[in-house]
Amino acid sequence: MAAAALLSAAFVLIENRTAEPLTPLRLATRGTLARVLPAVTLVAAAMFSVLFLLAQYFQEVRGFSPVEAGLAFLPLMATQFTVARLSPSLVRRFGSAWPSAVGVALVAVGLAWLGRLGRHDAYAAGVLGPLLLIGAGIGVSMPTMNTYGMSGIDPRESGAASGLVQTMQWIGGTLGLAVWVTVFGAATRDPSPGESPEHLLTHGIATAFAAAAACAAVAFVASLAVFRRRP
Repeated sequence: MAAAALLSAAFVLIENRTAEPLTPLRLATRGTLARVLPAVTLVAAAMFSVLFLLAQYFQEVRGFSPVEAGLAFLPLMATQFTVARLSPSLVRRFGSAWPSAVGVALVAVGLAWLGRLGRHDAYAAGVLGPLLLIGAGIGVSMPTMNTYGMSGIDPRESGAASGLVQTMQWIGGTLGLAVWVTVFGAATRDPSPGESPEHLLTHGIATAFAAAAACAAVAFVASLAVFRRRP
């Protein structure tokens, strides 16, 4: 972490001084891309919790095999890719702002729903609904925010801008997952006498989902930057 801090500072210093920067830093501070980067980063941070924590829940609490756990994620992925194919039509009809904000709100609601996850919840009642909401939210919000962010970029800098978006998504997801695992650890540190391991794991996972939902709520607030006041 210390080395990362030093290298990041060096990167910013060099990029500010060089005539042909690898990543023009003004892209992250001005224009359409700067308006969506916070929301994109926070949504990615919240989203990573689903892939990691639900895998633990499926296998360690519900006893799913790895194949069964993978199949349990299919509704999320199918919904995400289906809605993503519809996002261009939504942008043409409603613009970028409404689909982006509504999509992030769906992610927040889905994560809050998972924050109430119980040990004995049936898949259809406790997990399927949140997966569909989160899949639809990611499918509509990420493409529309990317479209809006890239709309004000000089074509000569589109590669750098696209790379910056992808980088922020992975940074957000990686740091977010570290936070959710830390929340999970704190929630399971002091088990009650006689509490079963499955109940303890479920409590920790649900607590981490609640924290991720709060992150998604902040992402929703950040996504409102896509709305622009009329002159």
